Amino acid sequence: FLEISGGAVTLVEAAEAVLLDSKNTPLTAREISDIAVQRKLINPKSQKPWVHLHAALKAQNSALAVAGKREKFSFLNGKWKLI
Repeated sequence: FLEISGGAVTLVEAAEAVLLDSKNTPLTAREISDIAVQRKLINPKSQKPWVHLHAALKAQNSALAVAGKREKFSFLNGKWKLI
């Protein structure tokens, strides 16, 4: 979990918020993490938060697939978007 004023938000939740606000324009993990930091959704402890964000989105999709549920994010040509 990463700190946010008034609570905590996961990287997946931050990515979802950024992608929703982008009107579902595909964005790279670095673009998503940069926007999330600018908006103070996340306060990363890492020098490369986009690496962790990318891994978190892949893990979220894998967990949903294993549970027999529809994936939430699409990754194509190096960019993420909500499905």
